Amino acid sequence: KATTSLHAVATSQLTARRNSVPPDVCILIFRLVAAAYILGVDVHCDSHGPAFDFGFFTIWSYTLLGLYFALAAAASALHLRRGGTGASARDVEFCDTAAGGGGRPPVEAAAARASWELRLGRLNQVVFSTVAAAALMLDVTLWGVLYPVDHTPGHPGELNFCSYNMHAVNLVWVVTELYLNNIQIRLNDLALALWWVLIYGIFTILRVALNPSTRSCLTQSGPQCESDPSRKYLVWPYFFMDTNKPLVVFWYLGLLVLFSLAYLAMWRFSRCLKPLAPLYEQQPDVVLDEAVA
Repeated sequence: KATTSLHAVATSQLTARRNSVPPDVCILIFRLVAAAYILGVDVHCDSHGPAFDFGFFTIWSYTLLGLYFALAAAASALHLRRGGTGASARDVEFCDTAAGGGGRPPVEAAAARASWELRLGRLNQVVFSTVAAAALMLDVTLWGVLYPVDHTPGHPGELNFCSYNMHAVNLVWVVTELYLNNIQIRLNDLALALWWVLIYGIFTILRVALNPSTRSCLTQSGPQCESDPSRKYLVWPYFFMDTNKPLVVFWYLGLLVLFSLAYLAMWRFSRCLKPLAPLYEQQPDVVLDEAVA
């Protein structure tokens, strides 16, 4: 079944590595700590207000990283609450078929539970793949591109607590989670993860277009198109997103390419970290509890 194959990667790897990874309770604690820390840093670094700070892709992705850990912690808690045991997807299907269509509340309940647990596991997989690529892209862009060309004395924009967390420690969280969890990054999910960049780009253009004071910045430049953090006034969060600049279409396409390369790098890294995953992708049975843990 298509649904089963989507989750086979996320379940088999935990079984294969069960003797070499921390117990599930340790993964739960790690995820709770990560979620609390990341979301706490997110709130602490909201120095200019949500309307200004959430105009940046960095804040978008860092917030999504915190939400992922919250979702993953909930999935781990569900797994532990049920004792780490549960029916497989094939077992649920067999019971549902054998019941013949009537007088089967327990089976219906099991099938319903299986459905939303698979959805939760799948959601965790896609979100994690997205934040992993975003973290790598943001870190490489800041330290490899923006930092060298920033000639501000002392580099206050890069060398600060918030920047360290959002452009360095974020990748440490991702790599640690990738090692501990049983979620495999899927190459096919790149098509879904790219929507994160597309939605951000569309949001940015709409934010400028729907604000009467910045609408003209879509096609022309001027004093009203200069962002001013002291007044919490934001137009274009990044110079390359300015639609008035020449070749802006290529800048936007470049963002998609850069994100794709970061995704491919994280996918390749996950394959090296979990080399047995391809051997298990063909297995038909998926333990639902493990799919979300």
